[in-house]
Amino acid sequence: MAYKDKKVVYGDTVSINVANNKDFLGYNWKDIKGPIGSSTGYMDVSSDIELATYQSVYNNVPSVRFFVWNDSEENSDKVLSGYINKLYGTPMYKKEEGESLLDKYNELFNYREEGAIPEIIWITPASRIVLLKVPHRLDWREYEIYAEPNI
Repeated sequence: MAYKDKKVVYGDTVSINVANNKDFLGYNWKDIKGPIGSSTGYMDVSSDIELATYQSVYNNVPSVRFFVWNDSEENSDKVLSGYINKLYGTPMYKKEEGESLLDKYNELFNYREEGAIPEIIWITPASRIVLLKVPHRLDWREYEIYAEPNI
């Protein structure tokens, strides 16, 4: 706004429409091609958390892995599930003490990582999402999110 003698002499507005038209995080399933994937890193500027995604295709099914990149984060399961809860809502299935989600994981997901332990499963119209505990990994990651299309 521009004023002269306490009156508006010029005004302009810009209309912004923010829309989420992606299937999972910043990805559309149809755009993920080929078995050799690629990674993208993200920094949460309000904390010291570094995040990353890795998109790839397994058995002709596109997928995205979402994980905490910096190894100093001890609560990566809470960080990851917090992001997914905020974006996609309450999970459909959650592992309770003494229970296993392995049968549901095997039923719902096309790619199943051997040795991974499903902790939480979200189902959206476009995606199947699971928080996996991956204790067998040789790197620093203890948890990651794995997502694939909800076909």
